[in-house]
Amino acid sequence: IICKNACTFCCMHMLPQGMRPTLYLRDDDYRLSFLQGNFVTLTNVSDDDFERIVEYDLSPLHVSLHAVSPDVRRELIGKNATRGMEMLEALLEAGIEVHVQVVVVPGVNDGLELTRTLSWICAHPGVLSAAFVPLGYTKFQKRFDRSFSDDPDAAAQVIELIKEFQEDSGVEQRNTSLQVADEFYLNAGYAFPPADAYAGYPQFHDGIGMMRSFIDDWQRSADAIANLA
Repeated sequence: IICKNACTFCCMHMLPQGMRPTLYLRDDDYRLSFLQGNFVTLTNVSDDDFERIVEYDLSPLHVSLHAVSPDVRRELIGKNATRGMEMLEALLEAGIEVHVQVVVVPGVNDGLELTRTLSWICAHPGVLSAAFVPLGYTKFQKRFDRSFSDDPDAAAQVIELIKEFQEDSGVEQRNTSLQVADEFYLNAGYAFPPADAYAGYPQFHDGIGMMRSFIDDWQRSADAIANLA
């Protein structure tokens, strides 16, 4: 199933010309979401697709959320954004669980909109984890001229906002389902959280927890070598 969206931050639109054709193929296939962990928007899921997902219990899916306000979603994803939100809520209601991703774009879905998105996520227990990753772009695009790597204070604000929801989970234990990309910590100059904050690294391949895993593996290896002396 080919993507029919017009996401402003799509990395496929930021590739140089003249590369092999397969690099420009944009999939948005719920089957790959279930089988391989690809993030999909659900905007092209038909009613028949919905019934198939529920009937075969294709859970968990990996879903690109990005924002919950209709106008912000349309700005980020395009004219089909409403369908994606309708399908996501219907699937959650039907018992399908999801891992979601939010690409945070400065001045678009951070701040108040990020607060709305976090509130929505916390209100839906079927969301197993939520990855918050920063906008990234290449020199082969003209839409963006700033990112969180240029603004440590803005990166820190994102971390602190998510931290409020992590710590206000209504239970004694910190909410580990809300996970911040390593880039945010690097850009803000923050230390990485401990391993237990990543709750088994459900978003590892989205760039979340890789640095903590690397640091811990390095330390274990260093300790093992030291014990041989």
